[in-house]
Amino acid sequence: MRAPAGPFQYAAPPPPRLDPFALPAATTARFLLLIVVAVTSSIHLYLTLLDPYVTGRPDTVSGACALAARSGAGRVPDRELVTSYVGCVRSGSVRTGIALVGMVVVLLAVAVVIHLLHPRLVMLSRPRPLAQLAVDEGMAAVVRRVEDTVRALAPGTEVYVATLRASAGGRVFGRRPRFRIILDLGLLRGADTDPGPLDAVLAHELAHLRNKDVGLTTFAFAIWWSYLLVVALPLLLVSAVTPALLPLLPWRLAVVLALLWLARTSVLRTREYYADLRSGSTPDGERALLDALRPRRPQGGRRRWRRGPLSFHPGEEERAGVLRGAPRLFRIGVVESAAAGMLLGLGYSPCVNLVTMLLPDTMATLFTPERLAVGVLFGALATGAVAGTVWRAGLLAQATHTRPPSTLLAASALSAGVVTGQLVAPPLVTADGSWATVLAANPVIAAALAVLLTVLFQLMLRWALLCASVWLPLARRVRTAALAGAALSALIFGAWLSLWFDIIAWMTGSATNWGLLWFGLFSTAFNPTLQLCVLLACAAAPAGWAVRRALPPRPHAAVWRDAPPSRLAAPRLPLPAVNVTALAIVLAYAGVMIPFYGRLRSTFGDVPLTGAVPAGTLAGVFAPLLVVGMVVALAGAFCFGLVAGGRGGTAPALAGAGVLMLLAVFGIVPLVFAHLSAAACGAEGMWSCLSRLPEFLDLSRSGPIFTVGFAVLIVAGTAAAWLGSALRGGAQALSGAGSRPWGARPWDGAVGRPLSALLSLVPTVLGMLLFGYLSVSALASSDGGSVPVDRAVVERELQAAPRGPLPAVRACSAAGAVVSGLGFADTFDQSGVFAGMARSAGYAMAVREPAIQAMGRETAAALLAGDSGRAYRAHDALRHLCVVTSGLPTG
Repeated sequence: MRAPAGPFQYAAPPPPRLDPFALPAATTARFLLLIVVAVTSSIHLYLTLLDPYVTGRPDTVSGACALAARSGAGRVPDRELVTSYVGCVRSGSVRTGIALVGMVVVLLAVAVVIHLLHPRLVMLSRPRPLAQLAVDEGMAAVVRRVEDTVRALAPGTEVYVATLRASAGGRVFGRRPRFRIILDLGLLRGADTDPGPLDAVLAHELAHLRNKDVGLTTFAFAIWWSYLLVVALPLLLVSAVTPALLPLLPWRLAVVLALLWLARTSVLRTREYYADLRSGSTPDGERALLDALRPRRPQGGRRRWRRGPLSFHPGEEERAGVLRGAPRLFRIGVVESAAAGMLLGLGYSPCVNLVTMLLPDTMATLFTPERLAVGVLFGALATGAVAGTVWRAGLLAQATHTRPPSTLLAASALSAGVVTGQLVAPPLVTADGSWATVLAANPVIAAALAVLLTVLFQLMLRWALLCASVWLPLARRVRTAALAGAALSALIFGAWLSLWFDIIAWMTGSATNWGLLWFGLFSTAFNPTLQLCVLLACAAAPAGWAVRRALPPRPHAAVWRDAPPSRLAAPRLPLPAVNVTALAIVLAYAGVMIPFYGRLRSTFGDVPLTGAVPAGTLAGVFAPLLVVGMVVALAGAFCFGLVAGGRGGTAPALAGAGVLMLLAVFGIVPLVFAHLSAAACGAEGMWSCLSRLPEFLDLSRSGPIFTVGFAVLIVAGTAAAWLGSALRGGAQALSGAGSRPWGARPWDGAVGRPLSALLSLVPTVLGMLLFGYLSVSALASSDGGSVPVDRAVVERELQAAPRGPLPAVRACSAAGAVVSGLGFADTFDQSGVFAGMARSAGYAMAVREPAIQAMGRETAAALLAGDSGRAYRAHDALRHLCVVTSGLPTG
């Protein structure tokens, strides 16, 4: 910190200001995100160097495996050939992953060394211990003043003086348990007559110790220099001697370095704000710091750039504004969101690629627990960096009784940052897919994926804001509520983030078309873990409202810096109206479905209620049920928004609509089974059919239909409620009715209505148990076992394949286009995938290449035997072999 001289005239007492330390600071999560992305982006750049040595040449690992398969074709059984080839490729993948881990270990080791040497490097300027200045009679009192302050606030901290620096600044460095502070000599001169600047600077540096950000800041500094030495410099040298890498690496490396630098300076500036607020926590300390922050001279152009985005410290005016109560730390920053998004776009894919290499067996399918773990890691970091600001913005709205802020700009900035990071990342054959690849193949689908990502981010941020409005008023310590919300947000946001990247990986692994997009979207959305996360997100708010009714009146929250604790405002949710509307939706759905019994009965036909129903029949059965249920639910949500919304009541109406859709779906689900049973067997045989219906419908597949329908209703229902609220608000505006302030009405009036809370909570808990059981059952059944294969479809595709000899490129094209013709109807069973695999096997058996022939025969044999797991392994080996042999010589 630098302390200009000169008095500062303090104006009238400021209004009450929020305490930024009431909630967790965003600096720690942003520092950790910066460090993690620096490491993971190095993986991506290292992969660029290793990529030529992994695929596409005879002297590479995969090339050697392909040559071995070519020589062994016809000599060993086809099944053994596939097993041998898969084992060879996985072994090479693990070795490549270990090499990458070694490079990352070197990067971290150099960073640790720099971190350990940093105090010695700073001490190379040879500052003098503060005690040595006590021999000067003019300095003795100043020395005692500094020593007393340090002993009181940070005992054990060593203080030094930079005798060659005439400026008035200071810096803190070191690591636990030994921290040091260096004060400029110019700061100590004149401190005996005017101790204000010295007190301000010393309190500011000690505040960094109290905020516990010194060690993390030093390690961020160390990882930056380690990145330059271990990643940037070798890559530039390799690019200089390898002309093929010149158009690929240098500009991307420059962009990554610029991003890391800007992200580092941004979080360092935020760190200074928190240190100012900590040191200015008392009126005297705040006054002294404001005096010290007054500029000595007008800032010209040369000085202004030093206080811009490239500087480590914010400007004096910005720092003084935050001290006086400017809500800079309580706003949802667009620039910070874009930076966090770029870091996510850069870091997620290489981290998944590394896990794929180290665990090739467990990463064969999309949305596995390993991918979810990576998503939760980045979700936790992004939650702390972005969703944490949403909680602070929600706290500001609740404490000041103002409307919650908009999150659309932040969601758009996050999405733009992610896709920009994907564009900057180098394209790799070994990578897990990239949005840039989809953009090159089909720009319209790439734009749709970007919009989908924006919608996911917007839902996440609005959900975080809703949770803040529900749970912050319940907590005596709002910091605890925010930490619990951050943990829940990390899981949910990580699942949504993994969903989007898994769809990208699905799209880049095959032909890019709209049918495949829908197939990948719905197939991934049926994952049990994602379904449970959606249910958990939807249950968070009603659980808070239910708990609220069981507690005494809201406690006073200590959220002010200079005012006594006060109660936080919260939206008044009309739970009785929610319950009444939900009941009306369920009753209306029960009656309106009766005219559709004829269509349902004709759909069933003579199919007995045994076994699993085919996908086409399943879609035909559920189509009228879900469409009619959605229409009835949306009509109810619109009426609810029309009654409960209006000017100033849109936020409570939207929150109530979410609970309404939750309750409505849990009422509609049992009615779906009742309608199907009544339509299939009539009223007299309804109960006997109902007992056999779960086996007929195969709940492991029909259960996800309801959870996806539930998620769709949440989105569409809140949109309908918003439309109803907007319509009422427009009518109120035309009639001249005023707008009621957000959170102005007391919420405690509903405490005496526990029945409303129970009616909302009990169905939610029961629904979570039901869908949790379905999800766990589906997860337990997806352990790699065989899935029924339609032998007639396989034989038809094999017979329709052309006779050889064919060029290998046609077989490889067929192998790569297995899922290109899939659509939404194929989501509910895998017959379309098996038909494409059979078609690919038929083409492969008609080429001259012996290894491709053998893998095609093995795929066909596995499909005819009904062993889907074996067929998947053989076909994956065929696709991998096609990628490798494209760079190998023929013959």
